[in-house]
Amino acid sequence: MDFFKIKRSIKKSPSLKRRAKTFCASSFDKLTLENALGLSTSSNSNLCFHREKNQVAYPAGCVIVLYNWNTGKQDHIVNVARKTITALDFHQDGLHLVTGESGHQPAVRVWNIEDKTQKIEHLGHKFGIPVVAFCPNSNFVVSIGTQHDMVVNVWNWKNGTKIASNKISTKVHTISFAEDGKSFITCGVRHIRFWYLESTKNLQTIPLLNRSALLGDQKSLFFCDVATGHSFRTMSSFAITREGVLCEFDVKRHLTKWVELKVSAAYALDVTTKYVFCGCSDGIIRVVDALSLNYVATFPKPHFLGISVSSFTEQSHYSMHPENATYPECIALKIDEHNNKAFAVYSDHSLYIWDIFNVKRVGKYWSGLFHSSEVWGIEMFPWKLENKQSFPVGSFVTCSSDNSVRIWNCFTSSSSNSQSVPTNEMANIYSKDLLEALYLDSDISSLSQKDSDHSGSKVEKEINIDDWRKAGARCVAVNFTGSHLAVGDRAGNVRKVLKKYLTMRFMRIVVWFALVLCLMIFFKLNTKIPKIREISVNGYHLADEIYSKCGKSNSNDVNLASSQIFVLEETKVFMCLILKAGSTFFKHSLKHSGITVKRPPLYVWNATEYRKIAVFRELLEILLSAYKDKFKNCHLKHKHGICGPWKGFANYVANYARFHTPFSPLAKLKPPVFPQNVSFSDFVSFIIHIHKLKGGAFHLETSEFNVPAWTWRHWASQVVHCRICMMKLDYVVLFEEIPSLVKTGFPDFGIDPSFKFKPFVSNISELKFMYSQVSDEDLFYLGTIMYGLDYYHLPYSFSQFLQRIERKIS
Repeated sequence: MDFFKIKRSIKKSPSLKRRAKTFCASSFDKLTLENALGLSTSSNSNLCFHREKNQVAYPAGCVIVLYNWNTGKQDHIVNVARKTITALDFHQDGLHLVTGESGHQPAVRVWNIEDKTQKIEHLGHKFGIPVVAFCPNSNFVVSIGTQHDMVVNVWNWKNGTKIASNKISTKVHTISFAEDGKSFITCGVRHIRFWYLESTKNLQTIPLLNRSALLGDQKSLFFCDVATGHSFRTMSSFAITREGVLCEFDVKRHLTKWVELKVSAAYALDVTTKYVFCGCSDGIIRVVDALSLNYVATFPKPHFLGISVSSFTEQSHYSMHPENATYPECIALKIDEHNNKAFAVYSDHSLYIWDIFNVKRVGKYWSGLFHSSEVWGIEMFPWKLENKQSFPVGSFVTCSSDNSVRIWNCFTSSSSNSQSVPTNEMANIYSKDLLEALYLDSDISSLSQKDSDHSGSKVEKEINIDDWRKAGARCVAVNFTGSHLAVGDRAGNVRKVLKKYLTMRFMRIVVWFALVLCLMIFFKLNTKIPKIREISVNGYHLADEIYSKCGKSNSNDVNLASSQIFVLEETKVFMCLILKAGSTFFKHSLKHSGITVKRPPLYVWNATEYRKIAVFRELLEILLSAYKDKFKNCHLKHKHGICGPWKGFANYVANYARFHTPFSPLAKLKPPVFPQNVSFSDFVSFIIHIHKLKGGAFHLETSEFNVPAWTWRHWASQVVHCRICMMKLDYVVLFEEIPSLVKTGFPDFGIDPSFKFKPFVSNISELKFMYSQVSDEDLFYLGTIMYGLDYYHLPYSFSQFLQRIERKIS
């Protein structure tokens, strides 16, 4: 006795799913990444640009984002190894990009930017590659491993050979090549080292020559970035320390001069012909003269931490910063002198593009604000509502470990990339994609990811598990109207967000003592919500949209969803008869047992006192049953033996047979043709013809075929109907097991156990005989379209059906 009980929808791990039942697999092969909201840049090693292409590149996990600041469009390269990108650099030709990655056996990969494909990979590190760089004016690539790897490699990326290598004992943060490409500099904790490349024709790997800088009294400093001079300053090199000291080295590696930037910490620098740009703490970017190291200017500060971006909609709002505001650190900084652009990444994972045509009057060209930590939840806002939209169509909400909930829309921006003037009523001056940011509390420490201490070891802090403010959001849910949000955090708190067009307040509810993993918003019974028919209509349109993208069609009649749902009050059963699995049998058996069947009241699908039951049947058995009961033997069900509209339908089948299957016996019959004359194979061939003619639907139009509109549902897609009402089933019953289940009293439909069942299930010999008339091509087509979208969660499959009828299809 096979039956199974479903208490809730539980997703299986991918390894346990039946791979052959993938929903619309062909459509997923065509998916392309359109937009990446976020970045994982942590230093200048994983931020680069190309001035001819007008592109800035940065990593977002295992994806390389190529952002064109002129068009505002993104291109993407996905790492084929699915490993996190930790370093990248553009080639001078603008056609290639080199990346390093983290994880076991990482590779140095060179990518073709035009076709987004990997051109070559080099395996020479074990644990991670935090630094890679192209050598100017040559075919060399330098890659540096982690402090556990302790290897510096030089590759000829065109022929795939390693030409030089050496050991290194400290962690390297960044690298900078000299303009002539004959040497490069690395920096780290108490580390500034000059490396020299020698041209050789030896095919074997040679040692890479290097010398340490002469630091003098500054040997204990933490050097976090380094850059070589340009033009008349090519003989000089610059380095910046975490303590906020800018240092200059000469060609003999001597520390010749230094200057304090008057900041609490510094993180990044870049050098142009005239200036040195330094990224520092508290959102500060200093500009000093490259020749004298005298102070020149300071960039405007970015947004402050904890900003509500929806309140900043005009240019005059740039200066509206509260007192004692906290700003994120500038952790990566690149300067495009040719296009007068500065690219700055801040510690809250925000990206700014500054216009530096006049360094003393710097303006913001573009900015993007993203989550600064893991994103745990994402929910779409409802977009087909009768009332006014709370947010633009296509908006969605995310929650993150950074204690923020953010509302996004990637379709609200205009074609223009400038953000100085908002392009719609909900636009702001800081981000074209971010509509609003909500914060779980006033603690903003989790918004900016601080680096480790100077020694490279993490600073241990006492963690108080009762401090709910530092927990981070773990899940989010949106109600039907989009007016309420619920947020669960990692400390067991649930917060309800009340919204009235960007006026929001939190109602905190402490309900658990551990992290909240899932949320769902239910509605009150006195709240105006969609009725069953409204839900069916929305589900119908949604299914149509999904199926059209899959190259299929969903032609459900929405009246069916509201007319084929019944409630058995005596036994408290909520039954769905949409599936056409023995609905006639149930009506007769329930009537015999004295059970009252009526329409359901509103909201009954969420009522816990009812048991939600649906009956499923083998789909190809239903097709055979429809042929016998509703078509061929229709004259037996009428007291005068009249087939009615099916007689006309039989002539349509005959006409089709005359033109497409001229050797069929049906094609030789003269009109009129009766349903009794139509064989099962001719019936199947015409049904498939209808499916192809209607663009992937089984719908028989009444005006076209002169048949009852409900008849086509007997061989239409079943599980799609069940999806319309979104009912969570408690029991799923297999049709062929009903007689044995009723005798045992499970599930309790209320049917009299002594009720004598007619043989309503096709016997195996009949199945074999009837489907032996169907050609291999037609049978394969039926199995593909019916089992491709249905029954992926039931013990029915096309292969099992073929085994039952002892049929093999090559």
